[in-house]
Amino acid sequence: MNHQITIVIGDPGPTVVDYSKKKNVDMIIIGSRGLNSFQEFVLGSVSHKVVKREPGVLLWL
Repeated sequence: MNHQITIVIGDPGPTVVDYSKKKNVDMIIIGSRGLNSFQEFVLGSVSHKVVKREPGVLLWL
């Protein structure tokens, strides 16, 4: 399996989605820290922002 690791500067959720659309990536693999509902509400979740916006294939760990 070919893969590429890229570092991009910006707001994490939208930046991941924008990059994946620009580069036409096959899959995004993203982790979750396991925040509880209150922590997620207050802090937000990059993985949830990506899941809501990304139309492509995601592997959410």
